[in-house]
Amino acid sequence: MADWRDLADARLDDLYARVPAMPGCDGRCHLSCGPVEMSPRERGRIREAGITITPAAEAVALLPAFTCDALTPDNRCAVYGRRPMICRLWGAVEAMRCPFGCEPEGGYLTAAEGAELLRESLAAGGAEVPGGPSALPAGLRRSRTDGAVAAHG
Repeated sequence: MADWRDLADARLDDLYARVPAMPGCDGRCHLSCGPVEMSPRERGRIREAGITITPAAEAVALLPAFTCDALTPDNRCAVYGRRPMICRLWGAVEAMRCPFGCEPEGGYLTAAEGAELLRESLAAGGAEVPGGPSALPAGLRRSRTDGAVAAHG
């Protein structure tokens, strides 16, 4: 019988597959890596890779000096294959375009599509997800570079 983590991982992987690829990304988006919320399972997957991500509420207190715990010295994501949905959506959602010109393969997701993927990933990963607006919260459209927090509402 499958463990709950296996079931959650399978569902998360299905959801992640719905996010368009970002071919040609050169990683300059590391400037946008800041405090993010994620589901308990997404956090666990990252922890299984040996990285502990500072919870968003704690990381916010460290702004503007905070950088994601998963960034390597050369500013690449050490857990790229395990990154949470919110990180995958960056650059792939029309309202969260890459400021460096990278574009998703096949076109952008709408804000509503991005919000739904985020809601579904949080639920699949064991987070309590209240009902809410179908648009991405404004905080998702700002990065650490402009002084705001990239987190879900």
